[in-house]
Amino acid sequence: MSSGVNVLEDLTANFRQELARFLVPEDVARVEAALEFSRAAHDGQFRRSGEPYVTHCIHVAMILMDLLRRRTDPVILQAALLHDVLEDNLNITYQDMANRFGEEVTQLVSVQAGTGGPRLQVPRTGALPPDRRSGLDQAGGA
Repeated sequence: MSSGVNVLEDLTANFRQELARFLVPEDVARVEAALEFSRAAHDGQFRRSGEPYVTHCIHVAMILMDLLRRRTDPVILQAALLHDVLEDNLNITYQDMANRFGEEVTQLVSVQAGTGGPRLQVPRTGALPPDRRSGLDQAGGA
């Protein structure tokens, strides 16, 4: 199990370095708060590989950061880090998360998890502004 802890510590250090490259310090602090919350919420949970479960959440956030680069949004990273918390930790409620991280983050987590929180209103493709539609028309969207 110590190798799983080492993997987590190495991954966390790498994640923090990447955060500093793409986000301003205030946003880094917000994302790090979500990281620590996720680590605590998944404490004692392990993947089949033996690694701490939270490594999955960090990997998801890192993939998004890699894809988004300079357009990295702290809300998206917070939601990525927290995406399994409502599902996997029944002691944490939608309202607990909303109080701590805000409605936008919590709605993203809730919609992904299907936990029945307030429904996120997603506009139809045709309602998106033109700058947000890039690629949708070519991919068979609206």
